[in-house]
Amino acid sequence: MILPNGLQSTIANYSAEQRLVKWLCWLSPLVAVALVPVIHRYVLTVLYLQPAAADWDLSVAYRSKVSLAAAATLPAFIGVWWLGLKLQPRLDRSGLPLAALLSITAVFVCSTPFLNSRLTWFFVEWAIPRTPNPSFARNTLFWEQRNFEYAGSEHPELRIGLVGSSQTYQGFDLALLASRFPAYGFEKNCLAGFGPMQYLCLLERIQERQFDVVVCHLSEFDLFREDVVPDSRLRWGSSFDACASLNAELSPLQSWMNRGVLADLTFAAGVPLWRHRDHIRRVVIDYWWKRSDVPKVAAATGYQEVGSAEQLEFKAAVSSLQNNVGRKELVDVNFRCIEQFVTRLKEQGIRLIVLEGQMQPKIRPLYDRDGLQQETRSRLSAMADSMGFEYLPQHKLPALTNEDFADPYHLNATGRHKLSTFLTSYLGQQREASNEKRE
Repeated sequence: MILPNGLQSTIANYSAEQRLVKWLCWLSPLVAVALVPVIHRYVLTVLYLQPAAADWDLSVAYRSKVSLAAAATLPAFIGVWWLGLKLQPRLDRSGLPLAALLSITAVFVCSTPFLNSRLTWFFVEWAIPRTPNPSFARNTLFWEQRNFEYAGSEHPELRIGLVGSSQTYQGFDLALLASRFPAYGFEKNCLAGFGPMQYLCLLERIQERQFDVVVCHLSEFDLFREDVVPDSRLRWGSSFDACASLNAELSPLQSWMNRGVLADLTFAAGVPLWRHRDHIRRVVIDYWWKRSDVPKVAAATGYQEVGSAEQLEFKAAVSSLQNNVGRKELVDVNFRCIEQFVTRLKEQGIRLIVLEGQMQPKIRPLYDRDGLQQETRSRLSAMADSMGFEYLPQHKLPALTNEDFADPYHLNATGRHKLSTFLTSYLGQQREASNEKRE
């Protein structure tokens, strides 16, 4: 039988590939065994950009599960290649949409490791050296690891969560709080720019910390901010419950106007590769570059947010507030998200204390010309009365001056000491009142 030249060439190439893979199947285990010491010496450099091991310790290398597993990927890859060649003729005759099925299978296989907390931890460790420090992205990686700052008893009588934005992070001194209440446990669950929609969308993660009390800051800066749902800030922590809860707070028109964002967040909830896409892209692009070195300014202040006011000139901070804080489209949605957050905490028996978030006194008149602070205070006070949580407006908090702030948004050491001392006093008064009531 005489075959066309093109088909003869295809068959010849196919047979040559089969012979190559057959030889590789024999050789790859031997090569893998030889590679184990190399992998052992350089694995931390490749994964975490750490210096290579100082010597070639073969006895340790061949006992390393990580090195052995990494070496085993070579023969495993060759085996999959060989299997694909064996199955290809049958699949070609089947008429199945092979490319689509393989793509779906690949997404499923690559997403599976993110369902395991241990494997997710390794991915986070892989991403941290390649993520700018400080940055919002870096904050989210610590949330993925549940790597939160904690002070107090290992077995606390009361677990208190300090939850919220960088104002909360900068506002409280954990060591001071723990020294006043050594039997309690204090933990910071903070994220730069933590807004009302994130309170709702990250509720499951907050509840899993098993807090007895949650303390947070809320101000007009948080509530009068969004015209659209901030998908880039919510995607990394998306879940089906969070998407449903958020959509429930949007009007039909708002849901329609944000349909692309909601589709994005829902897809992210079901596909971990999409949920972590920004981290994955960052790792791929900056694979060989260490981006986690702390800038000198950030190292001096200890603050964890790129683009924060302490890194900007005062005028730039004012301009940012004027542009981003106002009567935005989703103000009422933000308030409803807080209402749902309060309701869900109450269902879990968690006590909520909300402090009015404060700005440097000299900056507020420059952007709040519409009475947003007073409106926020009134609405939160009414909400606290009707829903049964504790709201402490500015006049109940310690008086803060311009000198108590590191920048227009965040307290310095002096201001942090004032606010932390106030919280210990407030918690102490509540404890005494509770004891008297029980007696």
